Amino acid sequence: MNSTKIAAVLRFRAALPPVVSAAHIQSLLVAVRGRKTSPTAVEREMAELVQAGKVRRVMVPRRGAVGELVILAEDLKGLVERAAESGGDGKEEGVGGGLLDQRTKSLFLKWLRDNPAAQTMPKPSPQAGSTGEEMLQPKQIDALVRAGFLTDLHDGRVVGRGTGVYARPEDLYTMLSLETVSQAAAGSLAAVGGEGVLHEAGGTGARTAHISMGGKTTGHDGHPGRFQVAVPGAGAFLKLVSVALDHLAALLERGNNAKYREMPEADLLEKWDGGILGVDKEAALAKKSRGEFVGVLPGRAKKWRDFSGLSFDWVLQEALGDGLVEVFETGSVGRGVRLVDLG
Repeated sequence: MNSTKIAAVLRFRAALPPVVSAAHIQSLLVAVRGRKTSPTAVEREMAELVQAGKVRRVMVPRRGAVGELVILAEDLKGLVERAAESGGDGKEEGVGGGLLDQRTKSLFLKWLRDNPAAQTMPKPSPQAGSTGEEMLQPKQIDALVRAGFLTDLHDGRVVGRGTGVYARPEDLYTMLSLETVSQAAAGSLAAVGGEGVLHEAGGTGARTAHISMGGKTTGHDGHPGRFQVAVPGAGAFLKLVSVALDHLAALLERGNNAKYREMPEADLLEKWDGGILGVDKEAALAKKSRGEFVGVLPGRAKKWRDFSGLSFDWVLQEALGDGLVEVFETGSVGRGVRLVDLG
């Protein structure tokens, strides 16, 4: 790889947050402790660490469902402190492009310490601070949102049938069917759902996530609105994981044993790393035995071009924890990897 590509890879890696998915932790513990490790035991141990204030859970939508990321409490504290140091007197940008002054940092860290298991924060109301306890104010909340530590929490009301990330648009936002409007005359109101379609469908998430009732910020059910605790840069991490898992699944579907969507782990590793045997396989294998290079240059392989060098072992562990693949013993060529039918 040239120096430009190396610098781009290093910048991307430095920007990734120190998080891991809960599914990945489950996969690692099973590999280390053996298959007798139950999900219940892992969940109990994780709950103990959360209550002790050592780790924090962050809920995120991913792969058609709501997933969970885990970050060490010290690492999250370090991100907040870096944002405050970068923000300084409020004239410079901090982590995630936000601004955090020292007072905002102190109050937010105090809230994190006092609520180790909380994944949401209530929105400030006009009565906030009336008890004498200093609370985060709207301007400070706004700074935390811009810095990436809080996001607006949807109340969870399902308007359509599906809630997945990859669900169809009409299932996510409206009761409108694309199949229905496709039969309407072009240029007519019916082609876009008719008059008042957003009102009839209940509106969309950003408009109806919270409304004002009696001077208090509330959700659809009248409960106070809330913010979701987030980690700056988690979006880039989730995108990397998503495209990597899709690529791993595509390799299994296009493999030599595509009928059963399975492949020896060694062959899958070679394909992930970008090694492609030539037309004359015997000559290519002879070159490999002599230590000569066979395959494409690393910088041109998808592993480095799109995934910034993401290792095969890490992706396989993530896929195992996600239930995307299963690993089995072939009895002849080592372990095999099979794509699980999620349909």
